Amino acid sequence: MDAFARVESAVVAYLIQLNEKCCPTAPLGQKMETLRKARDRFQKPAKLDARLDKIAMLSTVRADVVHSVMEIVQVREGEGLRWLFMFRNSGDAERPVLLLSPETMRKVTGDLNTIAHQFSDQPLKPPAPAAPAAASG
Repeated sequence: MDAFARVESAVVAYLIQLNEKCCPTAPLGQKMETLRKARDRFQKPAKLDARLDKIAMLSTVRADVVHSVMEIVQVREGEGLRWLFMFRNSGDAERPVLLLSPETMRKVTGDLNTIAHQFSDQPLKPPAPAAPAAASG
């Protein structure tokens, strides 16, 4: 959950820096769309698109992790046992249970931390110079 929070904080930091209006309680997807609409204000908009796409790809995992109680389950595989993280989405009872291995959890967390770090290193275009004031006379 911390890794998802770091990504959302990075998105919000750019919205603030760009003076984009977005409700603080808006869903992450809405915040990302607001940021995507401001893509022309970034020096490398294609990189922004790629990072937002990666976040969107991880959003299904986010929904389950953020809106569920995490349980650790034991699964018997042949002669051995395996441990998995189980997330049963409390906001959507019809959604299938998400089972993640510890390795997958580490990868998702690492990917999110990388994206959050990359967001903080996303240069903006310099602001356009203000038009000179007209002389009154």
